[in-house]
Order: sequence, then structure tokens, then C-alpha cells
Amino acid sequence: MKKYIISLVLAFSLLFVLWRNTSKQFVPAPLKGIRLVLFVVVDQFAAEYRERFIPYTKGGLHSLFQKGVVFTNAQQDHAITATCQGHAALYTGAYPRTNGIVGNEWFDTESGTNVKCVEDETYEFSPQKILVTGLGEWLRDRYGSSVKVYSVSGKARGAITLGGRGLNAAYWFDGGQFRSSSYFKDSPQEGDWIENFHSSGKIERYFGSSWSPAPYVKSHFTELGAHNFSFGDFPDTFPHPLGRISLAPDDHYYEAIEHSPYLDSLTTDFALELIKNEGLGSDDVPDFLGVSYSALDRVGHHYGPHSEELIDTFFNLDKELARLLDSVDKRVGLEHALIVLSSDHGVQSFPEYVNHDGGHLAHRVDVDDILCVQKKYGKLVRRFGEGIFISDGYINREALHERKFELHELLESIRNELESCSFVKKVWTIPEIKNCVHADETCLRYQRTYFPGRSPDFYLQPEENYSHWYGSGTGHGTPYGYDSSIPLVFMHPSISPQLLQIDASAVDVAPTVAYLLGARGAPTVDGDVLELDLR
Repeated sequence: MKKYIISLVLAFSLLFVLWRNTSKQFVPAPLKGIRLVLFVVVDQFAAEYRERFIPYTKGGLHSLFQKGVVFTNAQQDHAITATCQGHAALYTGAYPRTNGIVGNEWFDTESGTNVKCVEDETYEFSPQKILVTGLGEWLRDRYGSSVKVYSVSGKARGAITLGGRGLNAAYWFDGGQFRSSSYFKDSPQEGDWIENFHSSGKIERYFGSSWSPAPYVKSHFTELGAHNFSFGDFPDTFPHPLGRISLAPDDHYYEAIEHSPYLDSLTTDFALELIKNEGLGSDDVPDFLGVSYSALDRVGHHYGPHSEELIDTFFNLDKELARLLDSVDKRVGLEHALIVLSSDHGVQSFPEYVNHDGGHLAHRVDVDDILCVQKKYGKLVRRFGEGIFISDGYINREALHERKFELHELLESIRNELESCSFVKKVWTIPEIKNCVHADETCLRYQRTYFPGRSPDFYLQPEENYSHWYGSGTGHGTPYGYDSSIPLVFMHPSISPQLLQIDASAVDVAPTVAYLLGARGAPTVDGDVLELDLR
């Protein structure tokens, strides 16, 4: 990837060579006095929100995009864009092909079951499926075992993949409380500050109120591109109740919180208590705090990126980030904190929105699409035999061998059959992915996604603007720009604010932070150091 040279070429090249060297020597840290790396990942922050929403912000997002280095062409440049892969790429500086995190879940050929990226049989939740080190471990290698590494999120997979194996502990909201795992040495104990947080009433404070848009946001819905698809006999509009008829907070209330902007508010509440009680940023050794905000993803999937609900959630995030940055400034000092903001993936617009002016550029999965794939699979099974597929995309090689078929023969048949379905742009098979022509960026994205033993034997690439969400809602997971383009911001008083229209990748983030702090990344790093203008 071509990088724009900002500082002195020879000096930086020398430092970069030393940084990538695997010896125990470390280069001096370009940023001095850093006590806290605050690594913020916003789940499902589409890059287009920068132009549509940021000019109207007044809080933390406004500060970051005004005072930070903003990369306008940042990408998650692997093909299957989802939460686990995106967070892991940001934290490890490595693609799924290297770190092993190929999806939120995948089929495990040894156990014959689907497994989730942060779950295991021993601890229930752990980072053990992440196969490489990341930023927290690199900081410990540089500054010693006293470096603290914590994360918090609305989701287990957001918290755990944002700190990997280096975590002291990860926390996430589940069932009305923030929980962790016994895998972590600093998992919650009875009577500690976490128990006090849960008994404080913060989580229950929204009970008896509804979710309505903030007045400022409501007054700008038109300029912000709001489009309401709720109509007819079953409207789904403001105000939204938080739970059902109940005399006390229950599971329905907590579930409603998880699908509202208040999930981000609680994440900030918990992060502030974490900073205070664990003493993050309180000494001269740089600590790491990953904060993954999940509300945009939860709300965006249901209501879509042009909904009033999504817009209100975005501006609540702006407020919450202001609260977080203000607290970090008071406790640590922003001059002692390196702030990074990015996202794990974007989101696709509702096909109905794309087509609302009379066009036919987008399509939502319908009955014919479902039947086409099912009939094609049936045809393949009739030809190659029952049990030839052990899961979607995974081929039973033993059965194939017993029936004396060649793998390439089956893959070619799969391609011919499935590409005849109108919504399938291309079927990517593993032999083809392994032999990408360098100029084919889409193929390279699938190559960066593929990890032997975990990934399927073939992928379906849908046509652009095709939504696999049946009925309503929207998603992500494709190599197209609306899913892969992400925001990327670095902020520190010693880094000159800039708007950089150059290529940047999610895997560049961790090695860049490591370089700025004088740490050394692992040989498994796929990314490069982004060159920033230090003043």
C-alpha cells in the first residue's frame, strides 16, 4: 500500500527498520509521557457518517474529527466484514488469514459443530481462538508486566477481541449486568467495585421512561437524511418503550436497553468506573483501555442507517464520547493519552432506501432467491451424494473421496450452479483464492479472510446492494465499500490535525500505535506504520 511520506524519509525509514527488527532493542517513543492508550471502536460506524453527521456534532466525535488526524480512505480490507474479524484486525494488526478469526462463528471440522469466536468449553468465554499477539502484549514487552490491559463493550465478542490474550480482563453487558470470564486473572470478585456498580441503580435508571429522540437531533432529522420506513398497520416509531408491562426491570427491559442508545451510555458509565478503580493511566507506564460501543450496530441492523433511531443513537454516542474524553482529561490528562477511534465494519443501506426515488439498483432477498439456492444444493447432492456438505460452504472430503470424485470437479459444479442464481455475483473457491492475481482486489480480500481449517471451501459474493436480510433490517459482511469503509482517527496534542485522503487499513492501526509508543509489534503483523506529522 502506497504511503504518503510526511516526515523526513531517511530518519523515519531507519526508525521503521529498527521497529520491525525482532531483537530486544527498542526505538525511542515519538510520543512522550503517554500513560493511557484509549482505543475506541464503534461497532457499525459507516464511513459515510463522517460527512453526513459529523458537521452537526458538538461532543466527543466533534473533538476527535476536529483535533485528530482523520484518514478518509480507511478500510477493513478483508472480504467478510463483521464484528470479530474487524476488532481482531484492529487489535492484532493482522488479517483473519493470520490471526485466525475468520468470522463471528465458523464450522469446526474436528468437533463437527459451529463455534463462536470468543467462546470455549473450558471458560465459556476467552480469547484463545486468537492465534497471534496484539497491542497490549507488545506494550508489556516494551514496558513490563505492570502495563494494564482492559476492555469493555456491549458485546462479548467486541470486548474480548479488542484486547486478546493480553487482557487483564474484558467486560461486556449481558442479562442486565456487566460480566466477564474466569479465564481472566482479574475477573470480578464478590464485594468489589463491579458489584458496587451493579447495585448503584445506574442500569435500572431508564426504567419507567421511553426512548425518544433528543430535541436537537429531532430538529435536524431532515438535514441528517432521516427516512422513515415504518408505516401501515404495524408502525415502529418513536417513542419506543423500554421493555413490556412490568412492575420492575426484567429480561425484556434489559433486552430493550441492549437495542437502544442507552447501551452506549452504560458502557461509558462502566468504562469510567474501570479507569478510576483499576487506576488506568495513573503512573508513567502506558496502560491500554479498549472501549467498543455496540449500540449503533444493534440499532442499525433493525432500523437501518437512515432511520431516526440510528441518527439519535449516533448523537448519543457523540455525547458519551465527550463524557469519556472529559473524564480521561481530568484523571489522566489528554496530553498523557493517545486516543484512537475506528470501526469494525460499515453497513448496507436498506434496499428500499436505495430504490426509494424509483430506481432498481438494490434488491432484498426474496422467496425466489432462497428457492434458487436450495434447489441448486439439492441438484448438487443428487449428483455427488448425501452428506457431501457438512455445513454451509464446507465440503465433506472423506465422502467425496469415497465416491471417487475430485475436489475441483465438485467446486466447478458448485460455481456453475450457484452463479446461475441472479443475486450471486461470483463463487470464490479456495484454489482460486490461493492464486489471486495481484490486481484483483476483491480476490485479495477473500485471500486475506481465508484461514485453513477454519474457513469454508467456497464463498458466495452477492451482487452489490443485495441484502440477505429477509423481510426487513439490514446487515454487512461483504467486500463492498459500504461494509468495508471505516473511520480512522488518531488524536494527541503532539500529532498535527490533518485530513488525509490516503489509503489506510485496519491492520495498520496497531503497529502505528506501537511505533508511537516505542514498542515492537510481532512478526505476524500484516499492516504498516502510518506516518503522522508530529509537532
